[in-house]
Amino acid sequence: MHEPGSHRDAHVPAWPALIGRDEAVEHVGRLVRRPDVRLVTVTGRSGVGKSALASAVARVITAEDGLGIVRAQVDRHTPTSGAEELRAALSLATDGPAGPVPTGRRRVVLLDGVEAVAEAARLVAGALADDEGLTVLATSIVPLSLPDEHEVVLPMLRVPGPDDDTVDAQRDAPAVLLLLTRIAEATGRGDHPLDDVVALARLLDGLPLALELAAARCADLTVGEVRRQVEMLTPVGALLGGADPAVAHHRDLRSTILWTYELLDDEHREALRRLGVFAGSFDRRGVAAVTRHPAECLDVLVTTGLARASAPRSDVERFELVPSVSLVARELLAAEGDLAATEERHAAHLLATAAAAAPELRSARTPEVRRRLLGDLDDIAAAALHLGRAGRREDALRMVVDVALLWEESSAAALAARLLGELLPGPTEDAGVDERVLAEAWALTSNVAVWGQRPVERRADIDEGLDRAVELARAERTPSTLLVTLRSRVPWDLLVGRPEVAAVSAEEGLALARGAKDPWWECQFLGLAAAATVMAGDTRRARELAVEGRDLALLEGDTAQLLRLSHILLGTGGVEASAVPAPMTEEELVVLARRVGDPHAEGMLQVGAAVRGAFAGELSIAAEHLHLALDVGRRHGLWYIEELALVATVLVATLAGRADDAARLHGGLHDVLPGLERGIPPETMQLYGFALDRARAVVGDAAFDAAVARGRLLDWEEATSLAAALCDEVRVGPEVVAPADAPLTARQVSVTELMATGRTNKEIAAELGLRPKTVMHHTSEIYRRLGVRNRTEAVAEARRLGLLRPSP
Repeated sequence: MHEPGSHRDAHVPAWPALIGRDEAVEHVGRLVRRPDVRLVTVTGRSGVGKSALASAVARVITAEDGLGIVRAQVDRHTPTSGAEELRAALSLATDGPAGPVPTGRRRVVLLDGVEAVAEAARLVAGALADDEGLTVLATSIVPLSLPDEHEVVLPMLRVPGPDDDTVDAQRDAPAVLLLLTRIAEATGRGDHPLDDVVALARLLDGLPLALELAAARCADLTVGEVRRQVEMLTPVGALLGGADPAVAHHRDLRSTILWTYELLDDEHREALRRLGVFAGSFDRRGVAAVTRHPAECLDVLVTTGLARASAPRSDVERFELVPSVSLVARELLAAEGDLAATEERHAAHLLATAAAAAPELRSARTPEVRRRLLGDLDDIAAAALHLGRAGRREDALRMVVDVALLWEESSAAALAARLLGELLPGPTEDAGVDERVLAEAWALTSNVAVWGQRPVERRADIDEGLDRAVELARAERTPSTLLVTLRSRVPWDLLVGRPEVAAVSAEEGLALARGAKDPWWECQFLGLAAAATVMAGDTRRARELAVEGRDLALLEGDTAQLLRLSHILLGTGGVEASAVPAPMTEEELVVLARRVGDPHAEGMLQVGAAVRGAFAGELSIAAEHLHLALDVGRRHGLWYIEELALVATVLVATLAGRADDAARLHGGLHDVLPGLERGIPPETMQLYGFALDRARAVVGDAAFDAAVARGRLLDWEEATSLAAALCDEVRVGPEVVAPADAPLTARQVSVTELMATGRTNKEIAAELGLRPKTVMHHTSEIYRRLGVRNRTEAVAEARRLGLLRPSP
């Protein structure tokens, strides 16, 4: 249909109020009004809201400028008719609210869905050339690629990010706000669980059409039930209904995706289908290997919104399919009978990738190679499971052990544990697997237990697996296999409190590495031997081993090993830093750790610096290091860094006169302390005990025990937030002078002053360089100390007590 703008109410749909698009409406409106702009094309994937945005712009211009607007909506299923629609709309005169537009006055034509018309670019170009007073506002999945075209790419609605952890911040995210609004309209209620709504908005990737369809389903199902359907990868069936049935490609999410898919040529359709086998992101090399089409086909898929660039983890450009597109692509692949062959190519590609990476991971290039491969972890796991189900267990296990160094972070270690649990044979089962591969796989089970589980469970099973791994390695008579198994044996024995046994294994591995003249392995076992020797109480020998390893790492240019050995020397191992000449300062080492992407080393260095700063009397510096260590642990899922930081925070809190907080943190560590005592050098645990004795003496037995009991009620996140808030206060300075019945620290005064200005927790966090959860802890403590219930009362009470500076 097409009609002059004077009849716009019938032909420009009364779309629901747009949410999260105010800036885009204003921006497009400004472009359309500019006399030097003749063509504005709003692009984006199907379902992102291009038509709604263009209609909103049309309404604004009609109401504010008195311009009539002709609108043409292309029928996707009748492309010939669509061309006629465009031709007719471009040739029509327009009437405004005051009557016909005078000769020479600009006129605006809105062309909706022009990607479906092959002749669209030619028709628009001809009309613009023939009529200098014409402005075209078009919507299309891809731009028309005409001269002087102004493209406005419409993104998804923003979903809450990792730092949006307050109720206000989550509600204010446009995707959540849209979902909440539409659910309330569909159900007549506004009391739906926010956690489910936020999770659903994230699952649907902030796609407005998907959000609208999901909200409509909430008339029949709870938000939680709709969320579970989407989590079970059934969004197509779950999101039916609620859209305009006259717009065929908006009936459901599947139709929205297929609308764009059908615009592709055969080559790009096949490429898209085959990309559906990827579980995570992929690079161009992977695209070519798995799809058997040139990697450049990816550019078209990105342009159409079916694929997108993924968050960079390395210098290699990576992409991913939009989640809902990935599901449909895999379904289409199966329907074409091409799924099994594509999965085989996918597995072969990942097998080759892992095999090529294995020697590089055990070299000075470890950080660079690790960063490059992190994006492949999900696909390595998917390929391994595919190979295991196909009866190729040896290939699957070989792939997992080839990239063993990738699993040494908490989240990755948990994934590896699941893989090994499915792929490894039972102790008495004949696996039909090469003994070298089997030995390394059994050894890896202990590594992922050390890195990925808190507390460590299945100790007897892991002991048995390691014993079998060492036995197989010795029988296999290949030094490299025994080196791998001993490298796993040492940290496991340290974790479970057997430092003397660990030291023997480390010395055996060191002798093997020296015999093989392999610098990488030599550095590994010098570090392991130093750690085990410290735990066994021989500080002098530990220093000698660590210095030798550090100097070898420097000689080889191996930054990863240099960092690990340096934090043994400078960290919490009871080795005095002043006794060892340092080729790099601690600050330089931290910068190096950040540059090469080694959060483990960065966290350990920060904790070590904090411990030394505390006992040098530099409490604000120590607190700053601990604040950074806690942040590193949180961002990278390194629970052991958080645990060590909490131990050090107890020391700092005691020395800073915060005995009650030290006792609470001790209570928060209650569940993990037995394991920590086995994994922390004796000197450090002795200092921890002295700190607790001092705190008890300061507050008295009853108050100390009560504070510990309160700390046991904290979950882990609450305990780390308490530690972060305490460190934040100590690094700011001493407490302000205030009445005894309402004491606030300097930081708490700063937070209260910002609360008085109306700032949200997120805004306060940004202002002070804190996490929002740390601010939440500060506000809770402010309420407790002032005896109030909310922000308004807190600000009023602080002003009454004279704690706040006068308003300017």
